[in-house]
Amino acid sequence: MSSPRRRRFEAAVAEIAVDPYAHGQALGGNRDRRQATLAGAITVYWVSTGVLTVSVVTVIHSD
Repeated sequence: MSSPRRRRFEAAVAEIAVDPYAHGQALGGNRDRRQATLAGAITVYWVSTGVLTVSVVTVIHSD
């Protein structure tokens, strides 16, 4: 991932960390398993309420 794109991606992850349910969509009917496109990268993430951590499960991108 190029440096400018990486910075945009990291900024988008920071936004998700503030309100993870306001971004993306739930996957497989599970509200906590979510997918969003961040800086052009399809990103799948899990949300754990009460925990201030966002774990990226899969990032698929093409430069």
